[in-house]
Amino acid sequence: MHNKITKPSVFITSTGRTGTQFLAKNLSLMVKDATAYHEPGSPWITRPKDFIKEVRDFGFYNMTAGQFSHRHCMFKLSRKYMVGELESEKTADYVADMRKDFVSSSPKDIYVESSGHIYGILEVIDKVFVNAKFIHIVRDPKKWVTSALNTFEYYLYGPFDEKLLKLSPTAMDFSDDNWAKKWKRMSKFEKYCWFYNKLNEHVINTMEGKDNFRVYRFEDIFDREDTSYLEDMLKFATNFNSEIYDYDLKPDLLNKKVHSRSKGKFPNFKDWDNKMFEQLKRHCNRWMKRFDYQL
Repeated sequence: MHNKITKPSVFITSTGRTGTQFLAKNLSLMVKDATAYHEPGSPWITRPKDFIKEVRDFGFYNMTAGQFSHRHCMFKLSRKYMVGELESEKTADYVADMRKDFVSSSPKDIYVESSGHIYGILEVIDKVFVNAKFIHIVRDPKKWVTSALNTFEYYLYGPFDEKLLKLSPTAMDFSDDNWAKKWKRMSKFEKYCWFYNKLNEHVINTMEGKDNFRVYRFEDIFDREDTSYLEDMLKFATNFNSEIYDYDLKPDLLNKKVHSRSKGKFPNFKDWDNKMFEQLKRHCNRWMKRFDYQL
């Protein structure tokens, strides 16, 4: 049976490409009692200095060979739980094992984890962390697909993902998915559209209605003119049952982008053809309507 973690904690997740690195870097500057981390325990080949620190925190095995196992990799654990290969209690054991020592060593009162890797296990994390808040960020899928396809580190459904690590869920993982039989014939673009829908569907279906869960639009949080949504997020993230922590809204930080460059060959949505728009609409229309994104 897993150990409960009682430290006030905030978990921020999304499809990725939604400012999770920015929030990990800057929440500590706005909430003095918080220490924020971006995808702790995950190796980033483009951040070698961070890798050395992660090895100190999590161990060399965890940061190398351990990444091939759901026992040491939150990304793989998310997928295995989401597709039904792991039951809840066993998944909770793995979450507790991966985080209990790291969270207890975090120097401040609030632990913040901003990560695109934990999307599949929020409801399990909620069982392990008894004093936690959850924030899910959505982004206009037209811009998200372009950004994701043009980002070097975003290897979703590339050969490194599908044939080696198997980090990402596919339609073939779900027996009731209408796209399972079509998956191998789908373009990478359409697979990204499917992923956007599936991830948001899983997070919102499993967490919506809980008092400790909120959904925010990327475009609202990072609006330089209207900072009310960012402030609402800070207020939510610092208000725990046992204590309310202070925060200092710093709008100027919004001018300091983090990991925002995603130059590549994939075209901006303004240059898409009708077929691409139709594919996006088939998969993402539900969320475009709900969050008021125009096709």
